[in-house]
Amino acid sequence: MTWSCNNSVVNQAAGLIHSDGFTFVKAVNTLMAAHCALTAESQWPPDRRDEVLADPIFDFIIVGAGSAGCVLANRLSENPDWKVLLIEAGDDPTLDTEIIGAFFDIFHSQNDWIYRTEPDQKACLSSVDKRCYWPRGKTLGGSSAINAMVYLRGHKNDFNLWQDLGNDGWGYKDVLPYFKKSESLSGTHLPQDEKEQYHGLDGYLNVEKHIGENPFSDILMQAYNDLGVETVQSINGYDESGVFKTLATVKNGQRMSTARSFLTPIRYRSNLFVIKKTLATKIIFEPETANAIGVEIDLGNYQYNVYATKEVILSAGSINTPQLLMLSGIGPKKELEEFGIEVISDLPVGYNLQDHVVVHNIIQLEMNITFGINEYSAAVMEYLALKTGPLSNIGPTEVITFANVFDLNDSVPNIQFHNLLSPVGFDRALNIFKQNEFDDEALQILKDQNRNFPFLDVFSVLLRPKSSGLIRLQSNDPKEKPLIYANYFDHPDDITTIIRSMKFIAELAETSTFKVFNASLVHLPLNDCKGYGFKSDEYFECIARHLCTSLYHPVGTAKMGPYYDDTAVVSPGLEVYGVNNLRVIDASVMPKIVGANTNAATIMIAEKGSDLIKQYWGMDTSI
Repeated sequence: MTWSCNNSVVNQAAGLIHSDGFTFVKAVNTLMAAHCALTAESQWPPDRRDEVLADPIFDFIIVGAGSAGCVLANRLSENPDWKVLLIEAGDDPTLDTEIIGAFFDIFHSQNDWIYRTEPDQKACLSSVDKRCYWPRGKTLGGSSAINAMVYLRGHKNDFNLWQDLGNDGWGYKDVLPYFKKSESLSGTHLPQDEKEQYHGLDGYLNVEKHIGENPFSDILMQAYNDLGVETVQSINGYDESGVFKTLATVKNGQRMSTARSFLTPIRYRSNLFVIKKTLATKIIFEPETANAIGVEIDLGNYQYNVYATKEVILSAGSINTPQLLMLSGIGPKKELEEFGIEVISDLPVGYNLQDHVVVHNIIQLEMNITFGINEYSAAVMEYLALKTGPLSNIGPTEVITFANVFDLNDSVPNIQFHNLLSPVGFDRALNIFKQNEFDDEALQILKDQNRNFPFLDVFSVLLRPKSSGLIRLQSNDPKEKPLIYANYFDHPDDITTIIRSMKFIAELAETSTFKVFNASLVHLPLNDCKGYGFKSDEYFECIARHLCTSLYHPVGTAKMGPYYDDTAVVSPGLEVYGVNNLRVIDASVMPKIVGANTNAATIMIAEKGSDLIKQYWGMDTSI
């Protein structure tokens, strides 16, 4: 469902209240009308297209107003002498992106690029056409406007590994100040010394724990305790493994995307120009020098060029950034020549694709948990009116566990567990599996399991995959989606780790805490898995390869590395090799995926990237 503020909604509100068929949708539209009426002015930056077309020359052009691009736009336009253009293919976020507890409903909407992986025989076997669905944000804020709002940074070792790979200045001690710079931590009970050492208190990005209490969250945490997993306050500081209630990019029950956090406060800054519903189709280079001098854009009815006197910066994300690079002549020589694209720099663009694959594990519980359409309708109305209630938080999904499933004493986790509770017969909860495009067989099995009892879907998330994939062009048409080869479970160690995590979940179901509710791991009778004994390694592997999805964290497709790394696309300064005045600043530069949700690290990259640019152009950047 997508809501918008417009006159037709407001004008129909009174009639809907008195109509005989006062349905859930009508109630929601009525409240949305009230919500819209209270919004006196736009919270988003205006579209300055006419001004851009009249004077298309800027100091900096940023492609992509996502998790990184919004940060860059804010930081670069801090210099009043710099004229900054921010190009976004999508539009303003729709109002439904603000409902915290309904973030899955944003998928397949106008806010989503709606990507899918290419089929293989290793994974996504219970997805429609054996293709995993990959939502990516197509709106101001990018994927930070449609994600689960989880604020986790990654392990210290993740960033020290980046440094060890030759990326000077990207070790943990170097990046921590940039995590702190963006953050405004509030409403937590962390020790004061931990707050001061690891957290920022006055940044643009509000970070806090979800409001409201969910009694099942405490039950869930106790069950993990039974297995020897310790409860910790946070893993963004002293602790780096354990079970905890996550910090989130929210404020008073409302999503804080990078658009809301970094653009809204400066939306009328005179030297920042934002254009929306505009597709960047090609980077323009000066032939003699290989200097990036501008960007070709598609305005729907015609093409237009905009120009940068200093730099072009790609922040279009791990799918769109490599696509745009390749369309512009930067990429694998052989592949570009196949599509008649002139090669400007022969680089391994699109390779090194990494993602966090999820395997779904179902625990049945005998509990009195119901949440039908009437309860959901009331929750929506409470949220819209007061920003409180069940939809002001993500429920038991707030409970996250990081653990090394081979050795709980190891402080470097290899698995992340998310937890999603589905009340009895609640079709909206099952809709999450439909949104992830599971096929009819899988959907029916899950629906049957949820008919009489609630169930807990425990996500096994592989934090540090050894498998990697790639992005390839499908054609030289910028409007045609690229090909995504995820290659989940391509490396045998990945499936070994996932199987151990599934056994861990089977043990979770047997804990004394869960036995009070007659909990049990559900045997899922997929046709392809019927020949394997329940809880055998073969059974778990079969389930893993069928009931897996993405956690929506693709990274690495424009890898950062030193000049001697022939797999690198950009330098530690985030400059694209072989050309001038072109940088990539987004999740695609990560040489290795961080062992956590990737949004916080992407924001950090943008903060540090902004300073790298300022330093290059002679500005003081002490933090």
